[in-house]
Amino acid sequence: RDPGERNDEVVTMDLEGTQVRLFIPRQQQRHFDLEEGGRVRFRCPAEGDVPFPILCPSSGRSALDEQAGLLDLSATMVDAAGGPMGFAQIVAVRPCEVENYRSSAPFFTILELPRTKTVDHPHYGPMAPDQLGVGCSRHWLMKLAGALGMSAIFMVDDSVMAWRGVTLQDDQHALFGRTPSTKAQFSAVPLARVLEHFGAPEFLEHELPKISIVGFARFRPELSRAKIAYSRGHVYAALLINVERVLRVKQANFKQELFIWEDLSLNIDAHDICKCFRFAMIKKRFTAGGCTAQLARTATPHFKCVCPTKLAVRTLVAEALGQQPGAGRGRGRGRGRGARAEP
Repeated sequence: RDPGERNDEVVTMDLEGTQVRLFIPRQQQRHFDLEEGGRVRFRCPAEGDVPFPILCPSSGRSALDEQAGLLDLSATMVDAAGGPMGFAQIVAVRPCEVENYRSSAPFFTILELPRTKTVDHPHYGPMAPDQLGVGCSRHWLMKLAGALGMSAIFMVDDSVMAWRGVTLQDDQHALFGRTPSTKAQFSAVPLARVLEHFGAPEFLEHELPKISIVGFARFRPELSRAKIAYSRGHVYAALLINVERVLRVKQANFKQELFIWEDLSLNIDAHDICKCFRFAMIKKRFTAGGCTAQLARTATPHFKCVCPTKLAVRTLVAEALGQQPGAGRGRGRGRGRGARAEP
């Protein structure tokens, strides 16, 4: 779409001596307070809004690129009755990609990363965000969250496709209307349900202050054996971050110089990490944009999740009649084929 339709409020912010710009479209402006002197603050979510702002790093996945990132969250931001919920969404992009992302609809707020060199890379020397990767994007999103007065944020990759609510084995506190059994069960849930669960006042008051980051399990076959709701472990891709605790108490942040594994590095620095198994994320596999350039490919990939493919009608009939026992196996049933596991 024409970026002129956004009716942006363009704000220049100083983040500890480094300037960035925010492009805030008309429909997102209600989430911000523009104070005297050009200062910007995040406005507390209103009734009918999700409880946390959504912050996303993205690169090479605008609507004009080969593969578009999953940045349209409107379908998953719905309440229990299916009605739309309001939400603030900020996407961090390199300066050279700002105009491409401004053309992406529906419109979201854009954080233009600094145009100047911001890090002295131990191998490559002084570098600017246009030359850096996802670690840089996450780093400045955290600094922005602190400057806007956001106490907690939900930072999510542009490759997270869907969510599942998990009824654990013999679950004593089932949340999704299923009868617990000897295997975990899965229910499709919108992202808004995940955020509302952690936006409960009791959790915000008594639990979140003790935790730096809450992350989530990834949907995969072994999750059917899940018995516990929470554990301590590495988290990535979708993170509920206690901004005040990470930035001020732990004095930690994502490392700008890291092109991959920046989330695991922060896990180590922040230390008090909680992994949630009551919700699981499903990721889409991309072959362009993001960190794909940093992925090492192999001629003999390990297939993690076997995804059955559709059998032809004649093959189904033949198998049912016993005329071609095993016809299509290993091909139609998906044996030996699957979704390649992402790092």
